[in-house]
Amino acid sequence: MKKRVCLLRTLCRSVILSACLSIPVVGNSATNGVVAVLGASVAKGSDAGGTIVNGSYALGYAGLLTTHLEPQEWGVTNLSVSGDATSDILARFDTDVLPADPDQVLLGLSLSDEGLVGASDPAAVFESYRSGLTNIIGRVRANGMYAMTGLCFPHNDYSTSEYEYLKDMNLLINTYDLPCANFLGAVDDGEGHWVQGYNGDAEHPNALGHEEMFYTIVPSLFDAIRLGKTGTLPPLADEEGYAIISRDPAVHDPIRFTPEDTVHSFTTAFRVRSSYTGTVASVLHEEDPDSLHALDRIFVDFGSDNSDRGHTTPSPDLNGNHWNNFSYSYSVSSVPVGTGLTDLVKTSGASSAVDLEVTAAFSHPNGGTSYGGLMAPDPALLGDFAVTNATEDYFCTGGTAKYKIKGLDKQFYYTLRFFGTRVLEGATRTTRYTASAGNGTFTTNMVTTGTD
Repeated sequence: MKKRVCLLRTLCRSVILSACLSIPVVGNSATNGVVAVLGASVAKGSDAGGTIVNGSYALGYAGLLTTHLEPQEWGVTNLSVSGDATSDILARFDTDVLPADPDQVLLGLSLSDEGLVGASDPAAVFESYRSGLTNIIGRVRANGMYAMTGLCFPHNDYSTSEYEYLKDMNLLINTYDLPCANFLGAVDDGEGHWVQGYNGDAEHPNALGHEEMFYTIVPSLFDAIRLGKTGTLPPLADEEGYAIISRDPAVHDPIRFTPEDTVHSFTTAFRVRSSYTGTVASVLHEEDPDSLHALDRIFVDFGSDNSDRGHTTPSPDLNGNHWNNFSYSYSVSSVPVGTGLTDLVKTSGASSAVDLEVTAAFSHPNGGTSYGGLMAPDPALLGDFAVTNATEDYFCTGGTAKYKIKGLDKQFYYTLRFFGTRVLEGATRTTRYTASAGNGTFTTNMVTTGTD
């Protein structure tokens, strides 16, 4: 079987989840304290995937928060239960939340948990959620914990009128005296539904959707709360409330902040008093020259480097496309785990930060005129794959072989194209190709030997 990979990047738009039971408790051994996540299935991260860590699925927004805060000596425990509404959380608050003894509580409920979808009396659901949420916040504060909440998030079955209730609730919550994470803004398609490709089903995000929701949580929020900081600007007369910057034409940006990780939009506010005119602040995006862009393609030729069993593909080929040759001698017994290619070249010839690594071994390479290679590929059928050096050889396997493509940007979709063939008289063989990523697992069967 011959495998060819073409990566085509297409831009997608922006995204939620399902459930589980178990009450994990992380003691206050974390130096800075413990954050408890309290909600239903979306907060649990059920459709995101990954192992369960401290009650959170690792790829859910709470799981990502756990990973992010751990190096900062924070503990995160997830007390969410699938199907919970505000009344359920109030009913189990004393038995589940108080024993966990968290310092801060992040609420992750939404109107869909309260029953807004298809409700005969949506106004009553709205009031039930408002009352329940404020009561939970009150219980949190009464027990010496700090409350914060995520805003209500999408559901693919919301009607136009229900979407209005959703937005009204978020506007109301924004008037409350507590920090909020704008979950809706991260994954809303503008109609109250998930952005295409970021949901697992009608009510839950997939791993990509959870990642977007995670990015709405201000990274330094928990430390700021612990240190007693507020959103109120200090008076200008306060000696520690301002900085004096002298004008120096030789210094372009006397104050600069470069984030260490992905940053999505947050509101940044500051006051300036100046004697001059000019630029006060700017946000710059310095793009990695090796990053992929829309319509970028990467071709990989899996095969032999023996003249009688196949050849590497010239780069560029006759069509002007550059190839990456993953080549082995026919004499090897297998293409082992851990082998691969780094910094794959785009068809344009430019480099990329994309790597390919074998994670389950292939059998030996094979091909050529005498061993089933396709020696006269048809451009009308294969397009840019119709290059003899690429189609004449292949990696084969009698079981399951795997490789991982690394270095892709998870906010984009990629198109994977596979080509495989071997001429073998009187035989029909079918190869199953499976691709797994943050937005799901996709499988297709292709006849690689025989008539198709």
